[in-house]
Amino acid sequence: MAQLLRRPRFLAVITLLAVLIAGGVQFALSARRVDAAPVQPVAAPALAIVTVAAGLPPGHMIRPGDLAELAWPQGDPPPGAIVAGTAEAQQLAGSVTRRALAAGELVHAAAVIRPGERGFLSALVAPGNRAIAIAVDATTAAGGLIWPGDRVDVILTQELRDDAVPLAQRVLSETILSNVRILSADQRLTPAGAAAPGPLGVGSDPAKPGVPATVTLEVTPVEAERVTVAGTLGRLHLTLRGVAAATAEAPIPAMWAGGVSPSLAGVRARPVQALSAAPVAPVAAPAASAARPDSVRIYRGSNGDMK
Repeated sequence: MAQLLRRPRFLAVITLLAVLIAGGVQFALSARRVDAAPVQPVAAPALAIVTVAAGLPPGHMIRPGDLAELAWPQGDPPPGAIVAGTAEAQQLAGSVTRRALAAGELVHAAAVIRPGERGFLSALVAPGNRAIAIAVDATTAAGGLIWPGDRVDVILTQELRDDAVPLAQRVLSETILSNVRILSADQRLTPAGAAAPGPLGVGSDPAKPGVPATVTLEVTPVEAERVTVAGTLGRLHLTLRGVAAATAEAPIPAMWAGGVSPSLAGVRARPVQALSAAPVAPVAAPAASAARPDSVRIYRGSNGDMK
């Protein structure tokens, strides 16, 4: 035995067996400790439900600031509720409310109409109002930066082509509508920053992206007639109102050309030359009675008359 212990090969085999036995014992003890340890449950991801931040009237175009999120306990959300962060929640901005929504109410898919759905534009129009479109360009529509949901004033500018009118009164500008809402710009029905599917959200003129050719206004029936008449009188311009602009303001007086350029009052118009009548041929003096062979002389008494 002593001779075997002195051999290197034998010592290596003994050492390897000892290591294997120690490893097996350690593995068995570790497996027992794992089986004894309690299993920690995996927490389900937290949910948030989209709610209304403040009360919204029917026909309101939803903006991101109109919505809030409500933490929902573990479990399935209520039927019809919209979970925050989903594609459905991202499409709420630019939608229109079908009915009035109270503050804190859960937003359901059936409570809104999304752009592109049937009845979207008519849902934007408040009861008793009308929608009317006017032609605009980059100059008359504030550089094309007017978006649905903005509020504008409508200004009519007309030029009087009458030489009898003084130069200071030949151009007139007046505000015919105040604080009216933009419903759409061409086929763009969503406000700035809201995504819209398909062709909605882009201008109709590919050569001028973002510059609409027509703008649809929400007006009363009387205002709709006023816009129609104004479109035949002159050119219509839109001026964008600020978000905090007051809804009730003093009437804006009309502006004449003389009010913009006082120097026009001192400019005299060229005198208008009256049209002369066509020259009349002079009437020839009556010839002597002797030169009229076809004349007839009538005698009455002692006097004679020529006829």
